[in-house]
This record gives sequence, C-alpha cells and structure tokens, in this order.
Amino acid sequence: MAYLYRHIRLDKNEVFYIGIGKEDDEKYRRAYDKNRRSILWKNIVKNCPYEVQIILDNITWKQACEKELEFINLYGKISDKTGTLANITSGGEGGDTIKNRICIYKGEEEKRIYKEDLIKYEKLGWKKGFSKSHLRKASVVKIGKKYSSETNKKKGRPGYKHKESTIEKIRIASIGVKKEKVKCPNCGLTGAPSPMKRWHFENCKK
Repeated sequence: MAYLYRHIRLDKNEVFYIGIGKEDDEKYRRAYDKNRRSILWKNIVKNCPYEVQIILDNITWKQACEKELEFINLYGKISDKTGTLANITSGGEGGDTIKNRICIYKGEEEKRIYKEDLIKYEKLGWKKGFSKSHLRKASVVKIGKKYSSETNKKKGRPGYKHKESTIEKIRIASIGVKKEKVKCPNCGLTGAPSPMKRWHFENCKK
C-alpha cells in the first residue's frame, strides 16, 4: 500500500511539497525523511519550520501516482512559476527507487526511453551518469541561450574576455620572455617541458 503526503511551511501556512511513499516498517518514513530532497526544498526548510500532513493513506501505488499528479498540478511548482511547490517534476513517478521512473502515465515513447535508460544505468550504477531523456531536456532548455562574460569566467567556460588594461599588462609581462622548449629523443617532437614530460621521453609511444 501507499500514501500521499504534503509539507506545509508554518511561516506562511502554505503547502510547499507534495510527495508519495510506500508503507514499511517505519510508517511514513519517506514523508518525514529530509534526505534526497532538492536544494529548493532544503532552502525553504532551512529558513522556516514546517509540518507533515498525510493526505491519503492505504491506497495503491497507482492511485498514489495519480493523486500526486493531480495535487502538484493543483498547487503548481515554483520552478515553472505556476505555484508554491518545491517539487522538481510533475509527479507520478515516485522518488524512492529509480524503477519508479518507469510510470504507466507517460506516453509509450517516453516509457520506452525510460526502460532503455534503466537497463543501461543499472549496469553502470545509476549515480554514474544522467539518463538520455534528462540530457535531452537539459539540452533543449539551453538552446540559443547566451551567457555573459562574467558568467563564463565563473563557470570556467570559453568566451570570457579580459579587460583591455589586463590584456596590455599580460602583453608587457611577456615581452622578452623566452619560452623553454624541450625535445623528445624518441620521436623528435619539441614542446613545453610539462606536457612533453607527461607524454614523451619515457612515456613516448615511439
């Protein structure tokens, strides 16, 4: 059997999370569990007290999934600016096990993708990578998005441009500086000492 629960922040008397769980030896364990929660959920809990309410109990897992979808749609999510919930997904999948990602409420094509991902990542260990469907969704969100020079600098991405004054300082500092080069005795290639020592000399393929 399963149950449906919600978290209510007491400073605003506002529902901020909807979830489902399966009854086990420790009843309602998932409802009171603070682990495996999103950063958004943790930020809310860190700044205000909250209480747990069991909305529906002794229902089937299928019924719990249906009601989770219904309630998340009712309250709306913060992430897409439709409501107050810290939920990341629209529900219906469950969060206790990765197998719950295969949900009968998905379309046939998406269900097939989830099954393929499950087989692949169960062999590798799910935590070692993201599913193809997740990567596709992340890719679509970032298509055409441009980042500022400051953001590129923070993230270590290409595209960051130094100020003209900084470029001039770098140019002046490099004037007259002779870059040391070494030659590999095995293949005859020359280059900077650090990469050459790593890939050539005793490590040279030739």
